[in-house]
Amino acid sequence: ACSAWYQRVPKRVIHSHASGIDCESRLKRTVYTWIHKVCRLFLYRFGTDYYGVSENAGRWIFPERIVKSERFQVVLSGIEREAYKYNPEIRSRVRKELLKSDDAKESVIIGHIGNFCYVKNYEFLLSIFENVLQREENALLLLVGDGDRRREIERKVRAAGIEKHVRFLGWRKDIPHLVQAMDVFVLPSYFEGLSIAALEAQSAFLPCVLS
Repeated sequence: ACSAWYQRVPKRVIHSHASGIDCESRLKRTVYTWIHKVCRLFLYRFGTDYYGVSENAGRWIFPERIVKSERFQVVLSGIEREAYKYNPEIRSRVRKELLKSDDAKESVIIGHIGNFCYVKNYEFLLSIFENVLQREENALLLLVGDGDRRREIERKVRAAGIEKHVRFLGWRKDIPHLVQAMDVFVLPSYFEGLSIAALEAQSAFLPCVLS
């Protein structure tokens, strides 16, 4: 926006897709938060139009008077809903592939899709799953995605002795099929503007537990 203003571009759009600092280090988070608070006082002045995935995301960057004005719009993230239309044949096939057994209907599959980073709160997700295992001994946790913290989370899974109940699937192109195989979608993020993965899960009419 600053460069566009300098070049006298007449329409300059600023878009907010988050509501916090995605950084694991508490010290860095504190520094970046103060930098953000300072920059928030003037950076919006370089824009002419303002968008956000939610009002909270808008308020994180823009003053309240901007969010409440006609210059700000909430632009909801979109997905191809038809691809997530429920199909019992796909669900049955994918569950058998994941569980590698014929008792696919009996096991509870908990799904999570996202980068392996601080904001996704993986430690809490693993804690949730360990409690689920105490009630559902055949439960399976699907972790779809990749990132800097993947190896660390893999070590924590082994240390907890639950590796046979957790599948690290990496990045996949068959998300619509994986979502249909799940029984519940869990996303205990510290903060997010609006998760695309949550929209995908909801489009498949999958029960979602979100923060």
